[in-house]
Amino acid sequence: RTTAVNTNSIQLFLDNILVSPSVQKVGTNTTVQFAAGLLAALSPHAYKIVFSDNGSPITTQTNQFTFKVADYLTISSTLRSPVGSEDATKPGFNVSVYQVDTLPVTDPPTVQVNLPASISFSEAVLAGLAGPNVADISGAAQGNTFAVPGVIDWINSGGATANFPTDQPFPGIPGSSGSENSFIDDVRTFVRFPAAGYYRMGINNEDQFRLTAATAGYSTLQLVAPTNIVIPCVAIATNITQLQFGGSLPLTPLTASVAYATPSGNPDDACLIGTNTSLAGKIALLDRGPTNCNSAFKAEQAQRAGAVAVLETTPGDTGFPFRLGDINTNVRIPVLVIAENYGAKLLKSYLTNGIAVTATIRGDPNPVIAEWDGPKGFGAVDVTFGFAVPAAGVYPLRLVAGQEAGRANLEWFSIKADGTRILLNDATNPDALRAFRTRSVDGIPLLLNPPALSAGEVTISWTGAGTLQEADSLSGPWTVSASQANPQKVQPAGRMKFFRIRQP
Repeated sequence: RTTAVNTNSIQLFLDNILVSPSVQKVGTNTTVQFAAGLLAALSPHAYKIVFSDNGSPITTQTNQFTFKVADYLTISSTLRSPVGSEDATKPGFNVSVYQVDTLPVTDPPTVQVNLPASISFSEAVLAGLAGPNVADISGAAQGNTFAVPGVIDWINSGGATANFPTDQPFPGIPGSSGSENSFIDDVRTFVRFPAAGYYRMGINNEDQFRLTAATAGYSTLQLVAPTNIVIPCVAIATNITQLQFGGSLPLTPLTASVAYATPSGNPDDACLIGTNTSLAGKIALLDRGPTNCNSAFKAEQAQRAGAVAVLETTPGDTGFPFRLGDINTNVRIPVLVIAENYGAKLLKSYLTNGIAVTATIRGDPNPVIAEWDGPKGFGAVDVTFGFAVPAAGVYPLRLVAGQEAGRANLEWFSIKADGTRILLNDATNPDALRAFRTRSVDGIPLLLNPPALSAGEVTISWTGAGTLQEADSLSGPWTVSASQANPQKVQPAGRMKFFRIRQP
């Protein structure tokens, strides 16, 4: 064209509303920009730009486009405390370290001798359910928890530097056995966000991790009758990080009777249970191993029989539970792997002796910001993600990261709009998000409001920043409620239920 854009004629409309963009002309190129603020996740929008040239006669053009905002999490304002509530005398992170010894070689050999790359099993390790802690806790501030005033930029002797050259050893590693493998880090902190809006972060590590807006963990598989115990497990699910089989863990706890679908102990029997109507509505316990069908097919057969979830175990294997490698997208019910020496033997004993067993399966009730639930298999890489905070303030964040075997590293950083990576709590960088080990919630009374019954539903609500917990009796055990929505409605279950709010 022989004419140019008349920059004074430019009009920009967002959803049919005239806005005021910035207009910059360099040579023959004109750039129009507008910061729309935080748009709701998955919301559709349209923008229109109208402009004229400097010709005679004037030519006017209109261009219209539509777009949809990507999905993202907004952290609940109930978790927020105001800027200034952070304890500036205690910068950094509370880091609990738990390491277990690798299992000895047996005959026949165990399948999994190092910790499996699994978030659900990582939580069990942190709860002390996979053996004694052999990490070196001599430098811990309390118990196995280290006060880390600096940044999360760690590496073991075999690891490789990723984004930052300031690598330090993992706290408590190597442990008393000299090993640098089979450990879990539970990193808890309160991050100060200076303004409402969208933030980007990244985690670089070798194996599994999960970042939540939370202060406490959870248990995936729990027996509630005839006794109350947690069984360590590896959850199998078809998801973006690990294509395998099985549905996502339920956020609303799934409680059902457990049925032993292969009481003979012969794994082949699980290939033929598709018509076993006695499994309907139950959690099916299956034996697995070298058979005429794979583990995913066994789970699919249990699903066809009406089972609501599957527990798979390998007879005679004395190792940790492990991640099954089969793929079957037809399996939509939760599938958990348990191990003989970590609960499966006890469960079989109950069922083969006619003792009724009831179990609860649940997913992480806390808001999940990002995760990689499984081994990466290709070394340390960045996993980047975004989320929003509704207001400036101090919010709890919890990072659980695990190490199987071999190389290990862990970095936690924020990402600026231009892509620059900055370690969280880097005191030398004015653009760093600052983290603190404690905060004060004084001035935000933590109060569970009186429950309200209306239309057959009970409304539960509270003020202040806290975590909702529930129990069947005042003496407990107390568990984190599946929903942390405030307020929330619950259906009366025909039995007594107790709720409480715990301060982070």
